[in-house]
Amino acid sequence: MEALKLYFQQLPAIAQATGQAYTNVDKIVMFGDDTSKLSGNIIKNVAQVSEGLSESLGIDVKTLLTGFLGGKLADSSNKE
Repeated sequence: MEALKLYFQQLPAIAQATGQAYTNVDKIVMFGDDTSKLSGNIIKNVAQVSEGLSESLGIDVKTLLTGFLGGKLADSSNKE
């Protein structure tokens, strides 16, 4: 579980590094209807890091996070 803790601590830095390539770009001109492709590519890169971690640890990070958040939501609704 230490690896997961480290992953979630480093996730903001991973996202920042993924978007860093675009900081030296003065102007981006996009043609066509799909202007969300740039942000989609950044999100896709972060997701690939998550998948790599899941494969290397043998733990499904998405399922783990979903279970954790579901438990938190259930806990908060039980307090009301």
